[in-house]
Amino acid sequence: MTKIINIVVNGANGRMGKELISSISENPETTKVVGAVSRTTKPSTLTNNGEQHNIEYGTDLDFIVKTTKADLVIDFTSREGAMYASEVCQKYSIDYITGSSGLSEDDISALRTSAEKSNIGIFVGPNFSLGAIMIQYLSTLAGKHFDYADIIEMHHAGKLDAPSGSALALASDMIDARQGSHFTETHTEKINLKDARGGNFKGIGLHSIRLPGVMARQEIILGGQGETISLIHNTTNRNSYMPGILKAAEFIVQHKGFYLGLGSILDLS
Repeated sequence: MTKIINIVVNGANGRMGKELISSISENPETTKVVGAVSRTTKPSTLTNNGEQHNIEYGTDLDFIVKTTKADLVIDFTSREGAMYASEVCQKYSIDYITGSSGLSEDDISALRTSAEKSNIGIFVGPNFSLGAIMIQYLSTLAGKHFDYADIIEMHHAGKLDAPSGSALALASDMIDARQGSHFTETHTEKINLKDARGGNFKGIGLHSIRLPGVMARQEIILGGQGETISLIHNTTNRNSYMPGILKAAEFIVQHKGFYLGLGSILDLS
């Protein structure tokens, strides 16, 4: 019989946290929420959550992790919350997943070092959508053969950062697939409005759109002589992230070390 993974959700009162608790309750054979942490709640227990047991609920992640004897923390908070959560997981030698936005390259490097020193599993997911991972994989293949590329990413108006972590991760993977070779940047002689051409990552144009009514959309456009390729992925609701998160959870409790993105644990060769 497979051991049930006892999970603490950090950021339980956010949109992703609520969806995750609900999704985990639908998979009782493999996962179980034993604790929930939110900066805005008083210590209590959750009962109206689809689970058949009370969930310890409070603002102190350290206390919740210690008292629930969790196997895994899944974090959807902020850059600061994610880095603190990783310290708590190191302290108690438990595995860790974060999907929080805003992590810098230095933060990711620090998490990689933490996983190695603490002998725990740490998984950083810029995007947990399986469809987004597929389009990322296809983009890295096509990007080897085209020298011009732009990424247009759209998210809801409340998203804190731009460009998104998933767009930056995609751009980085496209460069890595070319063994570090930059894409060719096109130049415009006259710019009538500052930043009209968007940002630039090693020759890849990055454009961020933030609008109410949008969940998430990403388009990669590759240009060549006399042709273009467009790869588009649309996310219509947060349910799309749940299968990827559960795959990451089942993987990380069995594999120590650092892993970045779903592509690192899926067989895409």
